[in-house]
Amino acid sequence: MSEVMIQGIRFSIAGLSVVFVVLFLISAVVATIRWIDARFQEEDFKGPEVDPLHLVLIASAVAFAHAGKARIRKIRRLAAAEGTRNPWCIQGRATLHESHLVGMRERK
Repeated sequence: MSEVMIQGIRFSIAGLSVVFVVLFLISAVVATIRWIDARFQEEDFKGPEVDPLHLVLIASAVAFAHAGKARIRKIRRLAAAEGTRNPWCIQGRATLHESHLVGMRERK
């Protein structure tokens, strides 16, 4: 092979090596940040039970919105009371919930 071809192959190998080393370093930094963040947040937040008054209010709101044709299977809190959850998750849930707004039906 010619000298130019050999030099081109060496540059390609060096360039690919640099790219993969930098990608590995970025991956290590992200993993370290995730590990540090997980240590500072509670693993499993078990909030207080939903009291009966709130259950009745939620059930009546759902029955009114769906004209009594809905069943509530599960009620659970989505975010911790102290705000220890990730704000990105809370914003994503809020956006998702806004996109599923139920229109009010007229009563006959």
